[in-house]
Amino acid sequence: MQVAAKYRPKLARLSFDAVDVTASDFDWFDEETRERWEYVYPDLTDLGLKELRAIADATSEEARKALDAECHDFDPVDGACDFCLADSREECEEEQEGPAAEALATWFQENPDEADLDPQMNYAYPLPGGADPGSLQAELIEHHLPLCVVELDGEPVMALTGGGMDLSWEICRAYMVAGFMPPYHWAKRLPAMAGDFAEWKPGVLVHALESCKCIEQRGARAVQYLRELADAEGVELGLGVEE
Repeated sequence: MQVAAKYRPKLARLSFDAVDVTASDFDWFDEETRERWEYVYPDLTDLGLKELRAIADATSEEARKALDAECHDFDPVDGACDFCLADSREECEEEQEGPAAEALATWFQENPDEADLDPQMNYAYPLPGGADPGSLQAELIEHHLPLCVVELDGEPVMALTGGGMDLSWEICRAYMVAGFMPPYHWAKRLPAMAGDFAEWKPGVLVHALESCKCIEQRGARAVQYLRELADAEGVELGLGVEE
């Protein structure tokens, strides 16, 4: 019996450069290793007020308070905002964007613990070239993902900000947010979910399948090459292992 499709996610144009990455062990809070990594703060440059509010709301009530301290509602008096003298709501919000972004950026720098910018689990998730660390940090926060970006030995990597359960779905999505197809290591073992999918999980599922197909194709090409090499060298295959 064929079940009617509930979700029809489309494939995005993502890089396959991370399809074969795996995590490496790293103790983030050992006294010797602590000097090897630095916080990466979200890049809030050129973000609109709506995006800034989304990031603040996804972080904490205190982050939103810091942002709101530099914001006001459009309140026209005699045709202009009573606070910033802007002639329209759009111009009013543009006037607020710079001070609001600066206030929120300052809050992140002063409160990295509360902002969940601290790695919590002893793994580092490599990022191939191409991902902008600050922009990615902002997107991970906005997407409510339990990962952060840190600079390890001068290179950006991701780290988990929580644990206690299988986070393969979230790790795959974080790589997609960074512009990469889900790595095979986590794509191959997405856990079954009870009940309905979160709205973003169908998209992760179809991209995870493409990552697995990529690895399958690579394996098939490798098998063909090795068979041709064996033929060329006169090696007979399939005879079993010598006792």
